[in-house]
Amino acid sequence: MNAPYLDMSLPYAAGSLYSTVEDLYLWDQALYTDRVLSAATKELMYRPNLSDYTYGWVVTKAKLGAGTERCA
Repeated sequence: MNAPYLDMSLPYAAGSLYSTVEDLYLWDQALYTDRVLSAATKELMYRPNLSDYTYGWVVTKAKLGAGTERCA
């Protein structure tokens, strides 16, 4: 079935992307496996290419707590 017309002058999120907490959790968990994306694709996805920007993500070191560094 075709989706109903969407007026793109009023987009939400990433082009009107809607989800549930449960589905976002499943997506997050799937990214830890190779079921959705191959290991090679995930390597590209998380490796910065243009400064700290990669495929849809900003990857940078951030201080957490007492001097602890972690990629965020």
